[in-house]
Amino acid sequence: MSHATRIEIPGMYHLVERRLCRGRPAPMGFHDRQLSLAALHGSIYKYGIQLCAYNMLSDRVLLALIPSRPRAISLALLNADQAFVRRFDQIHREVMARWRRPFHCCPFDDEVAWSVMRYVDIAPVRSRHANPLDLHALSSAAEHAGLLRHGLLTAPPERLPHPAAWRAFIESPGDARFVEALELCLRTGMPFGPYPFVYRVEQACGRRLHPACLKWPGLFDARR
Repeated sequence: MSHATRIEIPGMYHLVERRLCRGRPAPMGFHDRQLSLAALHGSIYKYGIQLCAYNMLSDRVLLALIPSRPRAISLALLNADQAFVRRFDQIHREVMARWRRPFHCCPFDDEVAWSVMRYVDIAPVRSRHANPLDLHALSSAAEHAGLLRHGLLTAPPERLPHPAAWRAFIESPGDARFVEALELCLRTGMPFGPYPFVYRVEQACGRRLHPACLKWPGLFDARR
């Protein structure tokens, strides 16, 4: 089976996970995460990426976004790294070594967009931190629910959940099988969604991506 890491297809939803503590002795504090989020938002705006959901945790960042051109995600994250390191050195008077943090990325289908955004928003709850709607500063949960407006989400309204429906949706029980399949696709870079979506990604890439085994958990007809 081909390894499909870092597929970036313009106009499609993508889930991105990036570890934040590579090269640092401890996870990042709240203010450093705010600094990193600001640098990331500037880069996303610069490269024309539509940001649909975000969550800046102490050890990683989760993003649901839509690139507008090839390699936009890679270039935006590299640019955010450089801006963050420069600002970090200025504030802390400490030289940070070249910090190239690897990331995982997988495209996902429109049919599962709400569920993937919920996965991003409730990451603190799954990590036993707090209610996601209380984490206003570093996640998009409250912004999706219409409780406040940070201005960090750059996706058009039709690409985002409706606030009234989102509050009930985010509190509904999740599906462990869905989360397991999504995380597997994220680690391997495989497209996440039903068969027709995977075939569309294969046509865009010009090569076969799905395995011969039909029990691959990312290939299911999910309508949530």
